[in-house]
Amino acid sequence: MLLSAIYKIWMILITSGPYILFGFMAAGLIHTFVPSDKIVTVLGKRNWRSVFLASLCGVPLPLCSCSVLPTAVTLRQKGASRGATTSFLISTPETGVDSIAMTYGMMDLTMTILRPFIAFITALFAGITVNRWGDTEEEETEKIHSCCHANNETSETVNVRPWWAETWHYAFGELSNNLAHWLALGFILSGVIAAWIPDWFFQGWVGQGFSSLLIMLIISMPMYICASGSTPIAAAMIAKGLSPGAALVFLLAGPATNIGSIPILYKILGRRSTILYLLAIIVISLYAGHLVNLYYGQNEITPTMAIEQTSGESAGIVGILSALFLLYLLIKGMWQSAVPAQWTQIGKKISSMTGIQLSWKKFSLFILIICVVSILQTCFLIVGPGEKGAIVELGKPTAVNLSPGIYMHLPYPFAQGHTLRVREIRNVDVGFRSKAAGVARTAPWDTELQILEESLYLTGDENIVDLSSQAEYRVNDAEKYLFGIADPEPIIRGAVISALTEVMAGMNIETTLTTARHTIEIEVTNRARQIINHSMPGTIELIAVRLIRIHAPAEAHQAFRDVASAEEDKERQIYEAYVETERTLHLARGEAVEIVESAEADKRARIQKAHGDTAAFKALAECDLKWPIETRMRLRFETVDYSLLPVSKTILPNDERWPDFDLWFLDSGENMVIGTDKYNE
Repeated sequence: MLLSAIYKIWMILITSGPYILFGFMAAGLIHTFVPSDKIVTVLGKRNWRSVFLASLCGVPLPLCSCSVLPTAVTLRQKGASRGATTSFLISTPETGVDSIAMTYGMMDLTMTILRPFIAFITALFAGITVNRWGDTEEEETEKIHSCCHANNETSETVNVRPWWAETWHYAFGELSNNLAHWLALGFILSGVIAAWIPDWFFQGWVGQGFSSLLIMLIISMPMYICASGSTPIAAAMIAKGLSPGAALVFLLAGPATNIGSIPILYKILGRRSTILYLLAIIVISLYAGHLVNLYYGQNEITPTMAIEQTSGESAGIVGILSALFLLYLLIKGMWQSAVPAQWTQIGKKISSMTGIQLSWKKFSLFILIICVVSILQTCFLIVGPGEKGAIVELGKPTAVNLSPGIYMHLPYPFAQGHTLRVREIRNVDVGFRSKAAGVARTAPWDTELQILEESLYLTGDENIVDLSSQAEYRVNDAEKYLFGIADPEPIIRGAVISALTEVMAGMNIETTLTTARHTIEIEVTNRARQIINHSMPGTIELIAVRLIRIHAPAEAHQAFRDVASAEEDKERQIYEAYVETERTLHLARGEAVEIVESAEADKRARIQKAHGDTAAFKALAECDLKWPIETRMRLRFETVDYSLLPVSKTILPNDERWPDFDLWFLDSGENMVIGTDKYNE
């Protein structure tokens, strides 16, 4: 663990070394050609112009919040307004040419521009506010000669060196000595954060919203750390998931405020101006942090930290030489300059609380013991179940394919042990890069990063498709994997890209986006497997290539969605037409069957009725033969009843022929009497 942190610190030194040295040199030139008495002359006026100039001049000056206080006292004694003094006290410690150069070397260009710009805006706002609403009474300001270990020699000292010697002496002597302890602390903390803190820590515990800004403000305001020393810490925290806005709050509020400087600010500015000073830093830093998060989020910008990208193989000779020279400056500065007063006070508080008297000898002995234990830990190699081990001594593999167990070898860097899980399924991203899995992400800078050079392919019908995939493989030969190939993943990725290019050239866009997903996976897997077996025979086994996303490019995605929707509407309407056709046919068949069956029923009914009428006629004929008179009379009566059906009727026959015979037909309506003369005919 300790060696991992040391390695991270060394990588940070390589990355930031050239920029820090450039910042030191620029600070030395400013010190040589822009003396402090000239600054006092320019800023020693009580108007808004002095506030603007104080904010602007304080941005490049390489003074920390401790060494800037004597300069501020001089400004007040020379007649500068409280507003100009406040602006100088904010913009000077929050940034400087050295910290700007470090920001560019360890972060991205956006943070490099935003950091000095927001420091200038904060200083300008605070100076105008103090001039308008600050203390109105004039107070006798107590002169402060020194507040820390910083070399506070005034500009009255006669400069007898040539300009280049004075620049070198200040840049790599006074300035580097004054910042040595704080830069060392910043590098150590950034290395610990990069090596020991997991990637999800700041995102899981600090968050990504406005609460993260408040937390970083609360953490940074009481502590003292210079602008240069805070830069590697902020870069390491962003690399571990902290939002850029929260890191900016740390970079602004940390160097400009600390518990030790607040009483001195009270003496220089007064009570009300000190409160306005702190409120301006709080309000502007929180608001700026919120805007920075919105800017990164809406523009989908992922902050690139140099800590994540630098490796031992990519370190150039300039970075290594700069890191060695910077390391020499830090050691020399810590040896020649006194321990910062803030550290001494912390040590005294710890001693009073624990009863343990801290000293540099005890601390050095403690560090030495930790280093010895860490070095001894590198002499053992532990190979776990399912792993293969290998030992490399002076760059040459001396033992490979070691079975699970404990093995002893020379300490690092003379020898180094390696372990490899040979049966573990490994993934290679093609077309995108994903970060640590299993972490909930809410900010765009932690999402997957698309690689357009790997994700765009030309189909057979001359369309472009955006395709992201993932190759799954397993190690077959641990020795070849560790020592025969420098980096196998680019070879696997190249094989998959080549296979995808060939397969997609024979596909059309419609089947690619709809039904050919499984076919593409099988063909790409087979082709990529052949390429890998030819490039790395027997080293790895390609299991499968899985398609993660497949859709049209972002520029034409909406048009492809419209086309796909039209195709879906077409298919839907075709199927609906098929359904309507089947329904109409079934209805027609049913109606035809119904008509046929109805005709058959009518036919049978008519036949049966005819049979019934025939049988009734035959019976009537037989009755007429037997009883002709009665039958004909009955037929007449039935005819009358049928003809006069809606009314009630009474029929009276001839009394002479049918005495005492009445025939009644009762029905609704009026009664009707039929005379006998009609029936006697």
